Amino acid sequence: MKQFGLILLFLGIFNCASSVDFIPDPDFTEENPHYTKTKAEEVEILAERPIRDFKMVGTVIFRNFVSPMDMQSELHALQREMFRLKIDGVWIYKKTLETVPPLLINTQNQEGMTVAYTESHKEMGKLTGYPYRYRKINDNNPKKVR
Repeated sequence: MKQFGLILLFLGIFNCASSVDFIPDPDFTEENPHYTKTKAEEVEILAERPIRDFKMVGTVIFRNFVSPMDMQSELHALQREMFRLKIDGVWIYKKTLETVPPLLINTQNQEGMTVAYTESHKEMGKLTGYPYRYRKINDNNPKKVR
């Protein structure tokens, strides 16, 4: 049973693909009566400032361990989280590649002798962006940003 637990630990450590950290502004609320997206794939991930009038609602940090150089394949997790929070999109302003400190795992038998040892060196892709919500467009006076 102990070996089965170790196997699950190894699988959990080495299969973590990505993480999404959302740091909301103090006035953020998950309620958004003007939200029009019907599925997560509609959430925008932009590298430039959005054209329409919008309000930034915090900061988001997306970390990817599987393919740090090619983040496009892993952005679904970011879109799902933003959809859950009723956010229209994320304006990515920073993309970096960081080295993660090595993870050392050492298992011993009852006599204290090492039976398994592994070391993991990885790089992590990191995107930092501003999640935003579009402001409601007044039909008489539609606003656009620049």
